[in-house]
Amino acid sequence: AMMQINIFKKLVRPHKSIPNPLSVISKINSILQLKKMSVNVSLDSYDREQVKLMEEMCILVDENDRRIGADSKKNCHLMANINKGLLHRAFSVFLFNSENKLLLQQRSDDKITFPGLWTNTCCSHPLNTPLELKEDDQIGVRRAAQRKLNHELGINYEQVPLDNFSFLTRIHYLAPSDGIWGEHEVDYVLIIRANVDLEVNENEVKAVEYLSLEDLRKRFNNPGEMCKELSDKELFGSNENSDFSESEPEFLDTSISNDTNSLFVEPPQSPFHRTTFQEIPGLVLYKQFLPQEQQDELVDGIIAANYFNTQESNQAMCFGDLPPFIIKV
Repeated sequence: AMMQINIFKKLVRPHKSIPNPLSVISKINSILQLKKMSVNVSLDSYDREQVKLMEEMCILVDENDRRIGADSKKNCHLMANINKGLLHRAFSVFLFNSENKLLLQQRSDDKITFPGLWTNTCCSHPLNTPLELKEDDQIGVRRAAQRKLNHELGINYEQVPLDNFSFLTRIHYLAPSDGIWGEHEVDYVLIIRANVDLEVNENEVKAVEYLSLEDLRKRFNNPGEMCKELSDKELFGSNENSDFSESEPEFLDTSISNDTNSLFVEPPQSPFHRTTFQEIPGLVLYKQFLPQEQQDELVDGIIAANYFNTQESNQAMCFGDLPPFIIKV
């Protein structure tokens, strides 16, 4: 297990030639052709419940995830502020049941950011409160994940104990939603296995679905539905019997991965939110920013670590517009 952890710690870190995302934020304006906006964006046209949630106070951090203050959810998600470097802490939960199926949710059409898009089980933010500010063993983030699983999906706290969340890695990424709103966050990736009872909050979630690895592959193989297939190079082996989370992931990489690729992506045209499967060690590779030698090293490392049980074929998928990011499905 330790050998596998070391392999992935070595391989999933960005190549040293990749620039820090903050150094290239100025390029976003020309790519997205954003107009200069005031932070006083009107919320009158949005759902009242969602507007109220915009008053929550998020945790502001620097690029090393050091806490530097707090600001409203509204201010944290305005592209006018994101373009100036405003960065906050967040999390993404991937919940698998005992059949190794991943719970996905479709965001409600009432959501202000990324409405109607499919994403992983739960994506949200720890708040600037004493309980969720605590950083030892990511306990504040775990508490926030437990709170939001209950709020969005009605999952009882007892079904997702804090100790059952496994922390995988952190990602520094930026994703515009519609030119006004977007995300710029240090995102904690949490994995949990649990059989849960759902009571969906329709103001937050439009639909839910459990998908196996094979289901995901079929879904992603339909370019008209969820994604489009990469045809230029096949990078990862696929195995219909693979188990995403059979073993405890235990801190594969505690460093912060810079999702530099997201800094150059147009607002999403796909029905999938970009944070789905974002940068899980061993599953995702940003091909554009890796030299061929490191691509080969990563694939060899995954095989050597026996991350997947067998190698039946090589296949890689992406969703959203170019430049692609790649997921092993």
